[in-house]
Amino acid sequence: MSYQWQQFSGGSWVSVADAGRISGSQTDTLTITGTVTTDDATYRCWLNNGYEMDTYTDPATLTVDLAPVIDSQPSSDVILQGNNAVFAVTAHGKPALSYKWQTLSGITWVDLSDVGRVSGALTDTLTITGALVADTGSYRCVITNGVSPDATTDTVTLTVNLAPVIDTQPIDTDKIQGETATFVVAAHGTPAVSYRWQVLSGTWTNLSDVGRVSGSGTATLTLTGVLADDAGSYRCHVSNGSLPDAYTNTVLLIMEIAIDEQPVSIIVNSQESATFTVVAIGIPPLRYQWRMNGANIAGANSSTFTIDIARLANVGSYTVVVNNDHGTVISDAAELTVLAVPIVIKQPPDVGTRVHDIITISVVVSASGTVTYQWYKYDSYGVRTTIVNYGRISGATSSILTITDASVDDEGYYICAISNNLGSVTTQLMTVIVSKLNPVTDINSSRITEVDIEQGKNFWGGVIAPYNYFS
Repeated sequence: MSYQWQQFSGGSWVSVADAGRISGSQTDTLTITGTVTTDDATYRCWLNNGYEMDTYTDPATLTVDLAPVIDSQPSSDVILQGNNAVFAVTAHGKPALSYKWQTLSGITWVDLSDVGRVSGALTDTLTITGALVADTGSYRCVITNGVSPDATTDTVTLTVNLAPVIDTQPIDTDKIQGETATFVVAAHGTPAVSYRWQVLSGTWTNLSDVGRVSGSGTATLTLTGVLADDAGSYRCHVSNGSLPDAYTNTVLLIMEIAIDEQPVSIIVNSQESATFTVVAIGIPPLRYQWRMNGANIAGANSSTFTIDIARLANVGSYTVVVNNDHGTVISDAAELTVLAVPIVIKQPPDVGTRVHDIITISVVVSASGTVTYQWYKYDSYGVRTTIVNYGRISGATSSILTITDASVDDEGYYICAISNNLGSVTTQLMTVIVSKLNPVTDINSSRITEVDIEQGKNFWGGVIAPYNYFS
């Protein structure tokens, strides 16, 4: 008896030969080692003993099943909210494959279904239409066909980012010089948003926390002690790496009123003119009021104030108050210095006194700068002597000359020379008279009366002989 196994292929029966994985093709037992799906076919065996007619076995069908095999894994994805998320897997197996997409909820994998924005949950391609931030998470696909083992894809991650969204816009602000200006924006996005405030200076320029600026990289920008130069346009650039970035509306910092140029201190000579000027900016109309030492100056109501003829009485501190319908600002103080030669305001009066008394001579002077004094004495012959501080004399180089323990030698004519860097002046001559009369005491136990006389009056007195008269 001879055997020949055959395979039905291409519409006819073809003899099988021992090759590779096939053995026993001419025996009563055909063996296919390590079957694969391509071995699927219908087989029969031809029996022949050389005497009778050929005999064939009934056909037998070989079906080779294949557990699911993943050919290509799905890939993680990062998308913006509103875009579609698509995960796809390629696999093969026999019989036909079934797919089940899952998402990780906590520590449990949960089957997805085609509901709402989810489609393809039971196919090789999962689609989430109009993905939201809430769809961010882990996904996988389980593939089955009834043949073990099932196949499960790698876990992939969907990250849904939200480009920055402005919730609350900053608003314009009106400020007065020296106040604090604040701009605030509210925004959200995924991942967290970052902020950068900008100022329009020809082009939009990023601000940084320097000097009076703080919060330039936060939701709140603060300008402390605003100045005229701070007035302008501001905005905030909001980003989080997800395009498009967001920009706030352009907002304005309006300086309602501010001093752009302060009045400056002035030094003038006496009798010259002096002019103070201020430059203020703000919403018209601007109103001015100049002040001297804090007191309003009548009629000084413009951006300039002029003193036509400066005198020492005008020396002081000048400010200007500028206001409009929105606010008020006060300028820095500017000092007026008037340079003048000394002027004697009060001449020293004549002095009459008695011996041993104190002689005080004073002069009152108006002058600028450093003032020096020098007292002089003229005797009855017109000889001038420079007075110096010595012994009984003090104040020889000040406005008050003092001579203690007066004597008749101190009588004479006195004058003071006053000077500064602009010139000098002298006082009028004044006279010092020291009375020669001293109180008279008892002589030989006779009773003598003490008598005082007034300067310039005649005095007559005497005692009973043998004493002499005296005056």
